[in-house]
Amino acid sequence: MTNNPSKLEIFPNELLLEIFDYFELRDLYYSFSNLNIRFNKLLRSVKNFSIIFEHNDPLMISLFARQIIRLVVVTWNDINLKRFQNLRSLTLYQATGAQMRQIRYEFIPNLEYLSISSKFNSSSLIQLVNDIFSNKFPSLHHICFRRFIESYDCSWSFSSNLKSVCIIYCEPIIISLILASYPHLLYLQIELSSNNQRMDFSPVSFDNHPLKRLLFFDSYTACISDHMDTILTYMPNIEWLCLEFSCKIPLVDLMSTIANRLTYLRQFYCQITVSSIIDLDRIRQIHPYFNRIQWEQDTNASLIIISK
Repeated sequence: MTNNPSKLEIFPNELLLEIFDYFELRDLYYSFSNLNIRFNKLLRSVKNFSIIFEHNDPLMISLFARQIIRLVVVTWNDINLKRFQNLRSLTLYQATGAQMRQIRYEFIPNLEYLSISSKFNSSSLIQLVNDIFSNKFPSLHHICFRRFIESYDCSWSFSSNLKSVCIIYCEPIIISLILASYPHLLYLQIELSSNNQRMDFSPVSFDNHPLKRLLFFDSYTACISDHMDTILTYMPNIEWLCLEFSCKIPLVDLMSTIANRLTYLRQFYCQITVSSIIDLDRIRQIHPYFNRIQWEQDTNASLIIISK
């Protein structure tokens, strides 16, 4: 390390910090660390680093763990998540039991966003889901689980913190449980699992949930279209709607349900498989809003309806 001035020294600290934003953390370290005392202090002053771990990297963890607020882990290797005490966003693409056991409030108290993909429905995942749905992470606002979750595995508690929930592969009953537990939820993305033989819904204690955005996917031809009226009854304030499923009821009935239940709807995208195509001009007559829709048919015989 030297204190001799370089050409970079002519730049003020504010400009150098802006330049740092264009560097990946590892490149930043190997490019600027130990150039001189000033650059070392600047590196230590940054409090909002992001990093992707494709393998365990003890050097980066030991040097910058407390300065990293966004972490993406793409490895089955053990990562010492306890070191990231100021972490706000965590994404695990190949979550292991060891990784999930470290996601605890006492280790990561400032966590705001959590996304987990796991091949195994382990006890560690169930415990983590219970901790989240039991309101043990008061700063957590956004969650995404890309793994089947059984409703009876979860402890559901009232929480005003969660604003966004994404669950890939779940039972229909989870929809009403989520709405009842999270009264300030604004975004909900649900994809039904292949296990759905029954369309059970738990009754909710209110019928005016403030949810604004709903994305609903069913790739396994469950008869969800038969229950769309019930589902939308819970969330009349939706402004943005995305649906993908096989429609078992007449298309005009589905569109009438959407028009009747969602009076605040501004934009929607529907990719649905229908048994027969009706005169789509009839849909335009259901509600003035539908005058702005366009439709096309893809190669899989799915009808795509898009609002403009």
